[in-house]
Amino acid sequence: VMQHYLTNGAALKNKDKMSTKLGDNQASLFMFATQQDSEAAFDGSLGQSPLAHHGQDLYASEVFVEGTQNYLKRSQAEGRDATYEEILHLVQGHGLAPAEKALQDRIVSLANQALADKSWNPSQEDVNQWTAETGQNGYNSLNFEYLAAAVEGFYGLWGYSARGLDGYLG
Repeated sequence: VMQHYLTNGAALKNKDKMSTKLGDNQASLFMFATQQDSEAAFDGSLGQSPLAHHGQDLYASEVFVEGTQNYLKRSQAEGRDATYEEILHLVQGHGLAPAEKALQDRIVSLANQALADKSWNPSQEDVNQWTAETGQNGYNSLNFEYLAAAVEGFYGLWGYSARGLDGYLG
């Protein structure tokens, strides 16, 4: 998934700056069995590690192997595969945002417009939480969640449902 996000394409022909920034930041993806395990690790010694400052977590319960029941069912009640979302958060937060500021600022603008147009409908509680969370890159979590919802909508990851991630209609 990370290779997919970092492969040059028509819209952004040279992603070398993003890749380099991920490396410079020692951006790290941490995989834990559960959310509780992640919280315990970040509350403990991992949270004091420089790697944690440029890290993103992903739980084993959020990764569905192709062909398994969770993958085939793809129902909200059974959870969902969050791989695309969490790896995108890592790439955006620690590669794109610091390396491609104009593009990041455009994503912020699009997120705000989607909220105003109501084409993206997260709960007010989520919006409040995300706007209160500001990362080391100076951006709050709102635009990260918007981009994840848009990407999941674009790739049809919510095609089985009438509504996508955070109420995205698309």
